[in-house]
Amino acid sequence: SMAVGIDDGRVSDIWIYELAGGTAIRRLTSGGHNERPVWSGDSKRVVYQSDRDGDEGLFWQPADGSAIAERLTTPEAGTSHAPESWSPDGKSLLFNRTNRRQNVMEFCAADPATGRCRVIVREEWLPSWTENSPARTFLEDGERFIWVSERNGFRNFYLYDLGGKLLAPLTS
Repeated sequence: SMAVGIDDGRVSDIWIYELAGGTAIRRLTSGGHNERPVWSGDSKRVVYQSDRDGDEGLFWQPADGSAIAERLTTPEAGTSHAPESWSPDGKSLLFNRTNRRQNVMEFCAADPATGRCRVIVREEWLPSWTENSPARTFLEDGERFIWVSERNGFRNFYLYDLGGKLLAPLTS
């Protein structure tokens, strides 16, 4: 299956398409602007950003449409949450939290079972704006990742662990 966001300029929804064919594409979401679908690690749910309640929080629901959406995050006023992926171990939803001016972005991990959320990396670029979805690549161990940042005005690479510890700048 594939989850896609379709935006016709007035309505934005998540649709599920069965790659094997045999069934028509079906709409998963309704109400508000729903975008940025991300599959859960077990491929049973889709996480997405929605403004259905007046903010840009994260919701998830079964991909088969058997239940209504559940809210996962509630952003503070003036911020938005955008899903990125799941941690390699499948336990944490990784997402970006960005302010309206887009000069502060936090890469966060949320535990859907407890609702607990923590910041992994914080980017702040007051004279300008930060990339809302900066590039990152996980290493094979699933615990470390390479983070791309222009925090000093130049594109550089940094090695972090999922605890948020900067292990090493890789370029300068």
